[in-house]
Amino acid sequence: MRPPLRKESHSLFRVATLISEKGNISSKIKRLCLDSPKLGGVSKKNIRISGWVLAKNPLDLSNIKILVNGGGGFSLNKDRRDVVNKIINDDAERVKQLRCGFSFDFDVSKSINKPLELSLSIDGKTTPWQTFVIEPVEVESDHDPVRVTWERYSTNELDNISTTDAALLEKLKKEEVEKLLFIKSSLVSIKDALLSKAIGKEKSEFKFFLELLGSREFPHVLVSSALSQGTCHIPSPFNRNEWSVCSESFNLPNLTVLRFVDSSKEVFFVIQQVTSADLVYFPKRKLAVRIKHASEDILLNVLHLIFSKFSKFLSYSRSASENKFRGIVASFPRPYHFYYEILHGMDLLQKKCVLDRVPEIIYSPGSAFYSFKELYSLTSKENTSDLRLIRDENILSKKFVVQIGVGFSLANTSHVKEIDQFLVSHAIRSIGLKESLGLAEAKKCFPLISFGITIEKRSWLEQADAISSVISFIAQKFPGAGVVFDGWTMPINPTEKDFARVKEFEEFVSLIEKTIPDQVRVFSTIGASSKRKIAFAMLADCFVANSGTDVLHIARFAKKPGVGHNCKGMKSLPEHFAMCPNLRHVDDEYITDIPDEKSDTRGVGFLSYSIKSEVIQEMLLDILAEDVVKNRLNA
Repeated sequence: MRPPLRKESHSLFRVATLISEKGNISSKIKRLCLDSPKLGGVSKKNIRISGWVLAKNPLDLSNIKILVNGGGGFSLNKDRRDVVNKIINDDAERVKQLRCGFSFDFDVSKSINKPLELSLSIDGKTTPWQTFVIEPVEVESDHDPVRVTWERYSTNELDNISTTDAALLEKLKKEEVEKLLFIKSSLVSIKDALLSKAIGKEKSEFKFFLELLGSREFPHVLVSSALSQGTCHIPSPFNRNEWSVCSESFNLPNLTVLRFVDSSKEVFFVIQQVTSADLVYFPKRKLAVRIKHASEDILLNVLHLIFSKFSKFLSYSRSASENKFRGIVASFPRPYHFYYEILHGMDLLQKKCVLDRVPEIIYSPGSAFYSFKELYSLTSKENTSDLRLIRDENILSKKFVVQIGVGFSLANTSHVKEIDQFLVSHAIRSIGLKESLGLAEAKKCFPLISFGITIEKRSWLEQADAISSVISFIAQKFPGAGVVFDGWTMPINPTEKDFARVKEFEEFVSLIEKTIPDQVRVFSTIGASSKRKIAFAMLADCFVANSGTDVLHIARFAKKPGVGHNCKGMKSLPEHFAMCPNLRHVDDEYITDIPDEKSDTRGVGFLSYSIKSEVIQEMLLDILAEDVVKNRLNA
């Protein structure tokens, strides 16, 4: 247990209770949402109350008021284009309901531990909406040994941390770590970070630093300096003429964390989930900046790990000058991110002539989909290992690693296309006998259509029946048709989970196979390697697949024409236009999103959806008529 601490006066407040009363909302309301405050959110004297309200009749918007404890009468005062574009299909109504948002600050200093009732007033009639209670956050004094120990670690005063103080940090539960560090109020976007008071007068330097972290050059900066100097050297966040140095890495599953010490002795952490810089955290300034793939949960998990093993990490940090560069982590358990971001980073290192100088390439189990040693003919050692074991090995042997990845942006399209051509060429050239089974027979089919199967998130509800119906229809038109069932890319280092998932996919496909005409030739790339998937994709004439998870090999690598289906919010990604130029999306008017009890909390990426088979069938016929026959004649 932590020792009792002296409490200071309250200057921060937290939303302790949040009760929804949506069942009483007026029948004139179409939909509504309270964006803030959130349960657990921390603020100072004022809390921000914001959200949006859509009326069934747009004319009623001007009569809606937001009340706090029966007073205030705040009107809708914000345009919410994001809301109307997502929810409303009619362009005219979108314009009328555009000003559906509200945002205002409310002084809670006199309302501590008392219910605050948020209500809607429509035509003078008031109905309750949300009730929340504000409680003070007890700020501990500077004499708190836990806080002092963390501050010393954050300013690299390692010799001033005692064994007893280090042990205190290890006793903190995750929620206590969050409370101590105010993590939920720390994570901000790059734009907000540059406006933060935590940066002070160093905004131009900080902007330069953040741009470097988000650039495609950053992995090379890390690795080249680690190879030449033994430590990662990057410009200081606050003075580009000074240096920040790193020779420490902490690992969680599919996560690498680098601990940098600035020339001013301030410590900051670069968190690498997919790219070489997804998040950067400055504990002294209580500031975390989202660069690419980041969340509060990731940051909290990282910091709780450091706290829970603090004595071990403290010893590791004290030996930083002795630590040696071990190698790079180049994996992620999703093929999409592996090929869009990991591959890009590795190819950059290859073109910079540093990749073959890296001692070791490390893959997390089930998270590598192509051997970089094979792709680039490297002499580097390849190793598959749980990153938690890598962490423990590095602490014992005084070594460190870095994660390689470049976040995709449209500005990098030409680079990624060049990488794709190289990858496809290598895959076709090096495919093995087992991986090429069925290719000769598939080549004889016309048309050869690939069907992506999805049984995870973002599922097409009519999938099995619709695919069966479409195949039967095509078989009537084209007696020599063949189909390829595609799903679940097998890593080069598979786990039991991979084999279990493949079995689920195969069982699902077997049900479809029983319902299609016997004359249709059937091939499978379920649970196949990327090499086999690329080979079949290059033979296929067209495809039907989920536009988020299933179009990687067929639409991006092979550039084949096809139908992409998905829920409305995820159907079209920015990279599709550049990387999958022949992908055709089902129009919104034919898609019905199907929320479940978890989709509100997990996000739009987990929504299932409904599309009638006739829609897919007509789109496929158009592609066959417009593209496939022409492509075959030109082949």
